[in-house]
Amino acid sequence: MGFMNFCSNLLAWAPNLLFVMLNESTGQLNYGLYILSAFHLIGAALASRIDVEKARADVAPSLTKRQHGGEAGVAVAIGGTEIAV
Repeated sequence: MGFMNFCSNLLAWAPNLLFVMLNESTGQLNYGLYILSAFHLIGAALASRIDVEKARADVAPSLTKRQHGGEAGVAVAIGGTEIAV
């Protein structure tokens, strides 16, 4: 988990860092906005490849071991908001 956390923190800072570097070096906000747009497009492309049904099937055997355990598809109320699990 440590390496995954390191990579996620690095990727969380990368777009902002590149935006500031391009803005400071060129004085043009457009280049920084292009970088931010590129990161969002890459994220959307990666998110579109997630197989939600496979993820639910993978998690289903362990749902009873979770804090708000139950069967897949059961709604759980957390903080007054109903969330479908």
